[in-house]
This record gives sequence, C-alpha cells and structure tokens, in this order.
Amino acid sequence: MSEPVVHFYPDAMAIFVKGFRIQDIPQEGDILVASNLLDTKEISELSIMLTVKNNPGTFNITIIDTDNKFILPDTPVDEIPGLYKRSVVDKPQIFASAVAKPNAPIPDIITGTTKSSGSVLVRQPLAGANYYEFKNYDVWQEFQYGSLQATKSATKYTTPIHYRRGPDKSIVERWAFDAAGNFIAVVPTGDSKAELAFQNYQNGQAVSFLVTYPDGSSEHHQFIVRKHFNKDFITKYRDANEQGSFPEAFRHGRCKISPMDRVVIFMTKRFDDNGNVIQSTNSTMMRVFTGFVNTVQQAYSSGKHTITVTGEDVTKLMRMSVVNVNPALISDNPTNPVQTSGENVTVWNNIFDGLNAPQIIRLLTLGGAAVGTGGQMNHISAIDSYTFSHEPSVTGDTEYDPDSGVIVPTRSSGGKGKSNSSHRTFSLRKMLGTLFSRSSVHIIDPFQYAKLTAFRSQALGMNGGWQFYQADFKTRRELAFKVADDTHFVFYADRNGHIWFHPPRFDNAWILGAANPNIYVIDNASIVSYGFIEDDSQVYSSIYVTTDPDVGEESAADFIVRGAYQDVGTVMKYGQRIMMVHNPYLKLGDKQTYGLFAKSLLQRMLAGKYQGQITITGRPDIAPGYPVYVPIRNMIYYVETVEHSFTFGSNFTTTLNLAYGRKPWELLPETLQFSANDEIYLTDGARLGSGKASKPAKTPDILKTP
Repeated sequence: MSEPVVHFYPDAMAIFVKGFRIQDIPQEGDILVASNLLDTKEISELSIMLTVKNNPGTFNITIIDTDNKFILPDTPVDEIPGLYKRSVVDKPQIFASAVAKPNAPIPDIITGTTKSSGSVLVRQPLAGANYYEFKNYDVWQEFQYGSLQATKSATKYTTPIHYRRGPDKSIVERWAFDAAGNFIAVVPTGDSKAELAFQNYQNGQAVSFLVTYPDGSSEHHQFIVRKHFNKDFITKYRDANEQGSFPEAFRHGRCKISPMDRVVIFMTKRFDDNGNVIQSTNSTMMRVFTGFVNTVQQAYSSGKHTITVTGEDVTKLMRMSVVNVNPALISDNPTNPVQTSGENVTVWNNIFDGLNAPQIIRLLTLGGAAVGTGGQMNHISAIDSYTFSHEPSVTGDTEYDPDSGVIVPTRSSGGKGKSNSSHRTFSLRKMLGTLFSRSSVHIIDPFQYAKLTAFRSQALGMNGGWQFYQADFKTRRELAFKVADDTHFVFYADRNGHIWFHPPRFDNAWILGAANPNIYVIDNASIVSYGFIEDDSQVYSSIYVTTDPDVGEESAADFIVRGAYQDVGTVMKYGQRIMMVHNPYLKLGDKQTYGLFAKSLLQRMLAGKYQGQITITGRPDIAPGYPVYVPIRNMIYYVETVEHSFTFGSNFTTTLNLAYGRKPWELLPETLQFSANDEIYLTDGARLGSGKASKPAKTPDILKTP
C-alpha cells in the first residue's frame, strides 16, 4: 500500500416525519430536520448498518440540541382540553368503520355492547370508571387530592387517597392502603353522606376510618386528612430558570422525535456521476437509510444537551404484524372417518403448505391470495402502503441538492446522472417514495417463466415443511427471514426503503455492469485497515440432502437421502467431513436432481472459508448484497454487511464485512449455474492446476543454506 489514505468529511442530514397520514401530505410540525449543512452543526455522530444476512438494518444518530430545536415546549393550556376532548367516557367518539354495514349492529370494543349507527362506530360511555376529568388548565390547578397521615404508627407514614367516579361523574368511593397494605375505607361505595362529610373535612383534621386486615377483621383508626391543590405542585417545584416563569407554558417538554417516527438519512456522495472521487463538502447528497425510530434518549454532559436516536429499517412494520401460520379449522362433518358423529375435531392447517418461497414473500409483504396444497385458497392481508408524499412514485434512488434545497429523483434504470423532466423534484416538506407497494417490493423468482427443467430441485417449492412453521403466530419478518434462510436467498430492505428477495449476487458482472463500477472496487488509497482469514471450521466434503416425505409416504421416509454430492479434492485435503441437510423446499422435479442442490450448497460452503473485514474512507454509495473487488489481494468478496461510522470533525469510515472470497476467474454459483453433468468448481485453482499450464518459475528454498 503505497498511497496514503484520503480522509473524507461529508455532510449529513436526517429527516424525521411524525404520524401515519396515509396518502396525505405531512402537516406543519410533522417534519424535523437535523443536519451539518453550511453553518448548522447538529449531528455529532452517526452510524448506519445495512445487511443482507437476514437481519434488519439499523441506525444510531447523536444530535446536539443547543437551541431547544428538538424539544417540544409543554403548553398545558392547549394539551389539557385535547385530552379531555378525547376522553372516551366524557363524550362518545365517532370512528369511521370500513366494514360496518348501514343499520347493522356494530360491536362496541369498549363496552361489549352493540349499537346500530349506520356506517360509523359509536363508543358508548362506561358505567362507573375513571376518565380524564379536567376540562382546562384552571380546573386541573384547582383540583384537590387527598392523603392520610397516620397518628399512632411509629413511622407516621402518609398514604394517598384513591377515588372512583360513578356514571353521573360524581365521586362514589374513596380508599387508601396503610403502610402494611391494609385496606382503608375512606368513603364506602355509594355512601353519599360520607362523601359529603369528606368534602367538608378541613385540611389537617383528624378522622376515624375503618381499616380491614387480610383475615377479614377490621377496626377503626385515626388519620389526619391532608388536602393538596395541583397548583401547589407547580408553584413549589417549577424550575423557573430552565422552564421560564410564564405559568401556562414550560420551555422544556418532550422530545419532538419519538418512536415510530419515520426517518430518512442523507450523506454526501463519495463519487460523482462520472465515477470521480468527490473531495469537497456541500456536494450532492444521497439517501443512505430509510426506516423508523425505535428509541430516543436525551442526555446532558459537559455543557451539552444531546439526543441519541436509534431505529431500524422499514421491515419494522413486518415485525409489528403477525401471521397465524396454522389456523384451526373446526370440522363437524359426521362422515369424516377420523371422528364420530357429534364430535368436533380441530384440524391444524399450514397456510403456506404448497406455496413456493416467492409466493410466501409476496403474501407477507403485499398480501393477497394464493392456492396451496389441495387447491385451498389462503388469504393474508397486506401491510398498509404508507406514502411519504403526493409526489409521483419513485422506484429508484433520490439525491439532495444543498444549493437548491430540493430532493431530486435519479434514474431507476441504473444510468448516470439525474432523471429526465418526467420526474418532478421533492421539497424537504414532501417526503420520499412509498413503502410496501407494488413499486417498492421486488421479488425475484427465476422459475416463474423460464423452462428450467434441469433445475427443478431448486424451484423454491414448499409442499410440506411442517416442522419449520409450527408456531401458531409468527411475525411477518420472522417468516420472511426463515424463508430466505431455507432457500439460500436474501431478504432485506435497502437504503431507499425497498424490499428485496433474490439470490445472492456473486458474479463479476455485477461490478462490470454497475452504473459506476468504481464504487465496488476497493482501491488502496481508500483502505484504512483490513483483516482477511481462511477458516476451515465450516468446510465439508460431502453433503447429504433430505426433505419432507410426499403425501402417502411412510414417516421413515424422512430419513431417506434424496440427494448427495462429494468433492474428492476436499476429501484429500480436509478429510471426510459429512453434513446432513434437511430442507422442506426440495419437493419438485425427479429425485436425481436433488444432487444439484447439494452441489451448489457445497461449493458455497467451500468458498465461505475465505472471509474478511475491511475499513475504508466513508463510502455511502456502496450497498450490501453485491460483490467487491480488492485489488491488493486480487480477490472478489461478497459484501454481507455495510457499516457507516461518522463523527463530526473527526472521521467518516465504512466497514465491510466480507464473505465468499474467490479469484476473479473462479466460479461461485449464485443459482442455476449447475446442471446434472457439471463438475464442481473449487476456489483453490492454484492448488488444483491441471498440469497443462506453462511450468512456473522455481520457488527458492528459504531454509536451504547458500
């Protein structure tokens, strides 16, 4: 490595969007921007992890909040009426119901009762329950809470008084618990005289109340009644220096950023459209992450207020929704041979049985219907399509131009430069793209249209696989990652928020055919550090493949080997290492083709012994799931994970976790690159030379004495 590392200090920008206004333009205050553009220096640290290892991508950003920009002031004058207005008990709420039919009884999800109300759902008041009772800030300030102070106890403890209101909103019961947890009946249920008496008690007055013990016995004890105004709380404990002296507002409230906010992060591009390295800042920025906020942490240290935000990519929506994999079917057919007359038998059915992997991924993301084994139609609802703006759908990338202050769509075809005029630009107040729509979910199925007879064993079909999906409920993301594992495909969300399911990309063609190949060439000048290893812990010489038995086959068929492959060269070097593989997807084609699956898997495992990690100057342009070429080693590696680490004023680096190393001329099959008569390709070409090449120069013996 003769060339020095060129440091790169980019700009960064994070856009946070609140709410889920489907098909709606974000409203005033819904968008918050943190950046390092021009004189603004708000982002101190930023790390992003993107991966295709069947795990979600994540981000972590630390923002310096010097002017309270990211803190929402507390305004109880406005907040309290809003809370009161939305109180379920105080005022019936009307909600639109897409499934309600006119004049049909509608179940009330709160009371359990029904009410015919046309096409809307009306929530009825509950009988005798607490609710938000303060109409405005003045009412809240003047409300009195009560507490009891013991007179005979050695500890002189004080305990708060709890209360419950009745249907007419009056308080019908008050109670407390003493220091030992015994029940104190301050006002018995429905005793209006006792309640009136309590209202007339003076602050500090001693009163006798009935105390009930766990064994049911009871006796009266003397307590001193204490009464407290809410306004006393504010008067005594308000921090006038930090919160200001204005009684109806507080400077510091909650953080404006909160969990489930959408987030889009931009960073300065490392390469321009001509493939040249960009040295200056304030250049065009590219989107490096799209996702949702998980946690928000506020901190203060060394005179600085900081906000640390973490989150994950858009597959978080798949983590929040579940699918009932094996729903129960109640069968009451008396002619069923497995049950007697009058008996109901619960039959469990795997809703994915008979579907191939791409079909399962489609159902988990876009929803719809699919026909499974036995012609059974299974339906799965879609994840809602959350739209970031009313602008035209953008299926490709987007860039931000700091000079014009607009977000510009780039060509989705992989061409260089900005898109043509048919795409309009986006302002910062109109967000980006769509999630979980037909334009943002990309499912690759090489068997859907091509007649690939010799490869039917790899057709990603599932006609069994019970043991893989026996849990009643699983999250959509859980299922999608499992399907990807079983098929040796990858499932992930890219930096633009698009969902992908496709075979791994190993070929040199992905570099040669890229719009900018320089992105995937790790030149010497960019390398900060690296480490490469060759590890044989996962090397096997023989693969034996089994799958689930077909209908009608005996259970013992589970142990019948459907296909196998052995590599003689590996046996000679590493010895006999046998691996058994059970995969429910290998259900199509004749059994002789199962060896193709074993052959492809064995080759990938052999290539997996070449691994590495390399840290380079920040390169947000690079994406996981593609090969990179490392000239200093003359090796091509598959990028499994990309991690960006940015510290303002210090450094910006990108760390690549690499696997499946090989020489440029060695073949590592993606899929469909083996047929029945192929010989396996090893990644040890130098060791396995054919002997027909020209004789190499003699290697000097460094142990021999001259």
